[in-house]
Amino acid sequence: MELEVWGCDWGLPSVDAACLTVMACCKFGEVPVKINQTNNPWRSPSGNLPVLRHNEKVISGVTEVCNYLREQNLITDYELTVKQSSETLAFQALLEEKLLPALLRIWWQDDRNFSDVTRPWFAKAVPFPQNFYYPVRKQSKCIKQFTEKMRINSALTPEDADLKVFRDAKECLNCLSHKLGDGEFFLGKNPTTLDALVYGYLAPLLKAPFPNNPLLNHLDNCDNLTLFCSRISQRYFPIEIKESEAIRDEKAKENKEDIMEFPHKYRNIVLAGLVAVTAMVGFAFMTGMVQIIELDDDTTDYVYDKDHMNIDEERDTKHSRN
Repeated sequence: MELEVWGCDWGLPSVDAACLTVMACCKFGEVPVKINQTNNPWRSPSGNLPVLRHNEKVISGVTEVCNYLREQNLITDYELTVKQSSETLAFQALLEEKLLPALLRIWWQDDRNFSDVTRPWFAKAVPFPQNFYYPVRKQSKCIKQFTEKMRINSALTPEDADLKVFRDAKECLNCLSHKLGDGEFFLGKNPTTLDALVYGYLAPLLKAPFPNNPLLNHLDNCDNLTLFCSRISQRYFPIEIKESEAIRDEKAKENKEDIMEFPHKYRNIVLAGLVAVTAMVGFAFMTGMVQIIELDDDTTDYVYDKDHMNIDEERDTKHSRN
C-alpha cells in the first residue's frame, strides 16, 4: 500500500490539509502504508493529492481514501457508536461549510499570501515543466471553489464578504474548541477520522508563514486546539517533523547566505554584464557588422552594416546628402 502526498515543510509532515488528514488516519490506525512525497498531482486520476494505491486500485481524494480505509477496517472508526458516527459527519460538514472557504481565501485568493508563500512553494515543489503553470491553474480552481462555497448574497461588497467568511470560520473554531474541551481527542480516548480532519485543517493555519492570516490570533487563543495539533504532530509524526524542520533550517541557511553574499553577487552581475557587452561589440567589429569609415572631410562616422551593404555605396549616399 502506497500513499502519494504533497511534501513536508514549516514543521508539518505535509503542507496540504487533505494529505495531512489521510496521513493522520493512517497513523492512527497503524496502517502499513509507504508514504511518498511526490508533489506530482499528474500521477492522480483526479489531478489532486493524496492518492492511495493498493491491490491495483487507485483511490484519490480525502473522502474516498478515508472511506476505503474504513471499509478495510484500517482506521479506528469501527469503534464509534452510531451517535459518534453522526457527530463525525456533522463536524465534517461544518468544516467544509464554515472553515474551508476561509482556508481557500487565505491560501489562494489573498494576493500577498499567494505571491509570497503559496506560489513560490508549489512552483518549487512541482516537477518541471508543470511548475510554471500549476500554481496559477490551481489558484483559478480554488477561487472558483471559494465562490461556490460562499453562497452569499451578491449584493455584499468584497469587504463584507471577507468579514462573513472569517466570522464563520471563527465560529467554527469556537465550536471545535468547545467540543474538544479538556479531552485529548474529540470522540473518546482514541483518535478517529474527526481528529484527522481537524488536524488537517488547523495545522497549516498554525504553521504556514502567511503574511496575512486573519484566523491565526483567534486560533492561538483556543489553547486546547493548538495543544491538540502539537500533540498529534509530536506523537504521530516525529520523523516527518524532524525532516520538515531540517528543510526549514536549510532554507534559512540559504537565505542568510544570500543576504551575506548580496554585495558580491551584485558586483558579479555587473561585471558579467560588462563582459557580455564587450564581447558583443567585439564580435560586431570582427564580423563587419560595425565598421569605422574615414570620410573626405576628415571626420569619422560609424556605419551599422546590418545587411552587409557595400561600403562604397554607403559613402556615396552620405556624400550626396552633403
